[in-house]
Amino acid sequence: MKVKTILGRIYYIIVAVCVFLHVVILSLSFFDNKHQEKYCRSIIPDREYQTDEDNRRFVFSAQKIKDGGDCLRFYTAHMEVSVYADDTLIYHVGQQQAMPKVSPGVMWNYVGIPSGAEQIQVMIRAVYPEVRQKQIDFSIGGYTQMYSGMLYRSMPVTFICLLEILLGFFMVLWWLIARTRMKMKQTLLHFGTFSFLTGTWALNETDAALLILFPVRVEIVFVSAVALILMVPSFV
Repeated sequence: MKVKTILGRIYYIIVAVCVFLHVVILSLSFFDNKHQEKYCRSIIPDREYQTDEDNRRFVFSAQKIKDGGDCLRFYTAHMEVSVYADDTLIYHVGQQQAMPKVSPGVMWNYVGIPSGAEQIQVMIRAVYPEVRQKQIDFSIGGYTQMYSGMLYRSMPVTFICLLEILLGFFMVLWWLIARTRMKMKQTLLHFGTFSFLTGTWALNETDAALLILFPVRVEIVFVSAVALILMVPSFV
């Protein structure tokens, strides 16, 4: 069999697989990735205050939280967070010291409730006006069960994103090798680059990335934004 025929068949197989993965990623994006798990339950604050246009305060009974587990969990997007047990600060997420006036990004907050506390106060400050009235949903449960459960649930999507990245890389590598044996246009190069960037962007949106990449969340947000921008010329 001619080398050109073999390369052509492999090319179409790779393209078909990448198209299928694109469809899977886009399909999964229509599902709510933050549905309630069986190992935790929702909790409503005892009181909620709007201290000013950017700041909100949520008050919980510590005993009410500990009756359902040892951890309070909630999701924030572009918000600074401070959590107090009585008058003691036990959790804080703010703007990066090295990058002033930059959003903390999006993240899942897991706050362990200390024993002996009577009241928990969650202070949230919106970094941008667009997120001032964004609803905050709180859940309680065991820290280990909630963390590992969310990580396990996001593994299928994470695996698909990693596979998309690897296929994009191998498509570019295959183009570099195949072009030395035959005349080829740059279609495979551009599609491989697009697949690599799509996988990178989609991986950044998974719960696994939010949990594992938490210490460098701000930097990862910029990587995702650059990947999203560079998709356009590669696709065109």
